[in-house]
Amino acid sequence: MTSTETTNGRQEVAHDSKVAPGVYRFGTNRVNWYVVEAGGELIVIDAGLPNHWEQLLDGLNGLGYSPENIAALVLTHGHGDHIGFANQLQKTANVPVLVHTADVALVDGDGEENMLELVRNLWRPAVIRLLIEFSRSGGIPSPLESVESFAAGTDLELSATLRVIHVPGHSTGSCALYLPDRNVLFCGDALATVDLKTGNTRGPQIMSMFNDNREQALESLDRLGSLGEVTLLPGHGDPWRGEMQEAIQLARSE
Repeated sequence: MTSTETTNGRQEVAHDSKVAPGVYRFGTNRVNWYVVEAGGELIVIDAGLPNHWEQLLDGLNGLGYSPENIAALVLTHGHGDHIGFANQLQKTANVPVLVHTADVALVDGDGEENMLELVRNLWRPAVIRLLIEFSRSGGIPSPLESVESFAAGTDLELSATLRVIHVPGHSTGSCALYLPDRNVLFCGDALATVDLKTGNTRGPQIMSMFNDNREQALESLDRLGSLGEVTLLPGHGDPWRGEMQEAIQLARSE
């Protein structure tokens, strides 16, 4: 995987960072989103921060596509650092945005994100770096103007099949999205490989901030245990490859 150093010192992931067959990682080392290539169309998984829009356009151009080739934007959950350029994508190419029913209120601006831990940890260097990145990347986006919802236990039949696995805890509607034909799991913030509070990169772990219910988040990991060997693609941190049971064990060993 390649990355380039920007003038403000942040590591930006290059648009040609292929992390699995037909799957590309975008964003930064702290805030990830992904593009899936299938059947001549694309699926975008999460939407990072607002200023990642230009990165999307550059990346699509490098892959030989345009926004009109995107079949859907699927959100793993409704927190602000996952819906960044969603409104812009809708306005530009009328791309549908999908989110679990339980998180519709979050993306509509009627829900409340858990920001208390962020305030409590403003003294930490890793948290300060995160806030600087948020600010330089357009801040927290506006609520979405239009969204479609899906339920747990269903398959999203787009240009590729995404199996929806409801893993509440980080948010009420938090979901992992499994791409069975490539053994790829977009886990959103159900798991991370970097701790945004401390900067620790020890491997699969539960998010240390922004959880609605940490105990529920830990319990929900059991719903992923039968997936076997996967390429784990989190919302925060580098990809991880291995047995899902091992990832769960690591997350619970904190």
